[in-house]
Amino acid sequence: MNLIILFTFAETITALVPRLNDYDDLEYVGKATIGSQKGQEFVVVLDTGSADFWIPDRNCITTCKNKHTFDSSKSKTYAADGRTWTVSYGDGSNATGFIGIDSITIGGINEEQLAISKQAFGQATSMSGFEQDVVDGILGLGFEDLSVTKVKPPLINAVNQRLLNEPLFTVWLARRDTKEGDVGGIITYGGYDKEHCGTKIFIVPLTLAAYWQFTITGVGSQSICTKWDVISDTGTSFIGGPETVVHNLAVALGGVYDSENDLYFTRCTSSKGNLGFFIGGKLFEIEPANYIVKVRRFCLSVLRKMILSFILIVA
Repeated sequence: MNLIILFTFAETITALVPRLNDYDDLEYVGKATIGSQKGQEFVVVLDTGSADFWIPDRNCITTCKNKHTFDSSKSKTYAADGRTWTVSYGDGSNATGFIGIDSITIGGINEEQLAISKQAFGQATSMSGFEQDVVDGILGLGFEDLSVTKVKPPLINAVNQRLLNEPLFTVWLARRDTKEGDVGGIITYGGYDKEHCGTKIFIVPLTLAAYWQFTITGVGSQSICTKWDVISDTGTSFIGGPETVVHNLAVALGGVYDSENDLYFTRCTSSKGNLGFFIGGKLFEIEPANYIVKVRRFCLSVLRKMILSFILIVA
């Protein structure tokens, strides 16, 4: 059984499946282009946990080394917007810059592309925390209320421009272990991924149309009375939650807490069973292969303590 998160907007025209590239099963990235003709291509995180699309501008020199940068003078369809923006993420990374408007595609050159016209996007003049990352920028798949720049996110524009066959998308992420850059997943825009998703679709309502946020009624092996809001976040590589709950779950699944690194180490071959989430009264289970990550000679649990409620990764 698979959880499919739906847009509920207007009827629209086609389904597209740009591929994702996998880096160590921790980060999955795609490509996007900006500008007229073939466009200028960028590597981006397709992030359901944010709603802004931004890339480095050509004037970002010191903090954008080894990144692809956007040159607006090379695009005939570019228009200046005039507004400025600053965005920060949960891992401490951040970027700042100004807003431009141009034609974009989700999907790189020589891939299936979702082409969106007159899309506002951020042009970063400074960025921090991305120096060791393969990505140039972020393409948020969240809702407008989550946008720092307060512009319509690309997928909302795609729906409004009637570019999709159905107002939905599905995410499939593969396991490639320590391989870097291999094709490791796809996001199907405007359709249902029949190859990688099961035949039974279970739909739950959103509790907030900013994040992809919904309610769970239980964690672990049994349902609990307390309800928690959950955020489905493809831009994060862990499952986070309240400290006590995460600790009890991690220990029950064989984890040993390391206070120095604030991590749970575990056996690489766990026999503790699946990690379950009750969503809409139904149990969805995550197998050990998807909650244990091998790092050299060690294995780590993806469970992390947080001040906020659960963040459930779409994986």
